[in-house]
Amino acid sequence: MNRSDSLDKLNKVSQWDIIIIGGGASGLGIAVDASKRGYRTLLLEKYDFSYVQLHGNETSDYCMKLKKKGIKIIKSYLIRTQEDFHSMKLDKESADYYLFDYKSDKYGGSGKTFNWEILNNKDFDKPFFLSGGLSLDNLNNLNMINDNEMLYGLDLNSKFEKSPGLKDVEKIGKLFNLNL
Repeated sequence: MNRSDSLDKLNKVSQWDIIIIGGGASGLGIAVDASKRGYRTLLLEKYDFSYVQLHGNETSDYCMKLKKKGIKIIKSYLIRTQEDFHSMKLDKESADYYLFDYKSDKYGGSGKTFNWEILNNKDFDKPFFLSGGLSLDNLNNLNMINDNEMLYGLDLNSKFEKSPGLKDVEKIGKLFNLNL
């Protein structure tokens, strides 16, 4: 669905249960969850979203509905052990990218990594992002991943921040100078 189609649809609904204005990534997550629960949800954003990173138990059908609206899907999977990885059912139909992150006991980041060699035990049909505990100290170990040509990007975290949400430009500069 393009912007003009979205605006046309906006004019057809007379009442909204939830309106989120300028929500960014957090607002998008709230809007996705609210609409999934059946609320008539309006998200007003200055820029169009092209991608959404999903971290829950969204079904393939739900992801396909987002894809039909022109949104690319980055589907996140949590890994701590080999068993976690083997028991995963990768959403091959609706995901455009996978994101592999450390499986923490709590919601959110832990600063820990999983053993990246685990990724060598499954064939990927999609490019993937790597997340969870990435740092200047461990990124040289990316060669543990045999087929790292499918590695599309790195989800930089708190180890690249001066304080929550504020990236450390010096550390990011060092990242770009690593011989990966």
